[in-house]
Amino acid sequence: MSPFLFIFATIIGTVLGQLLIKAGVLSLSRIPEISQAGHVVFLLRSLTNPLIAGGLLLAFGAAVSWIFAMRALPLNFAYPFTALTIVLVIFLSTKIFNEITSPLYWIAVLFIILGLILLTFSGLRQ
Repeated sequence: MSPFLFIFATIIGTVLGQLLIKAGVLSLSRIPEISQAGHVVFLLRSLTNPLIAGGLLLAFGAAVSWIFAMRALPLNFAYPFTALTIVLVIFLSTKIFNEITSPLYWIAVLFIILGLILLTFSGLRQ
């Protein structure tokens, strides 16, 4: 199997995992965080929430996929692709959760994409 498919699976698993965790956290009722007990209750409720548990499972699957990608590719070539998770999470969080971003934020995202393109092409020439 192509190591690029493992990178793709890592990116998709990471992005979907983050989105599920966010959806799960939003689905929890507010728990007072005044005491350490409040934190413990929130953590226990979080870990038993199906969305959060699913997000953590996807994140684990992404990590396993990354292990396979690392068998075939140099880290300094493969790792920059993970920057796509930033771009996708930002884009999807604005669409799914109506999170607000500014034009300057999107300019920064374009720089991330440009950097990834430059790193990819510089790695192909070696």
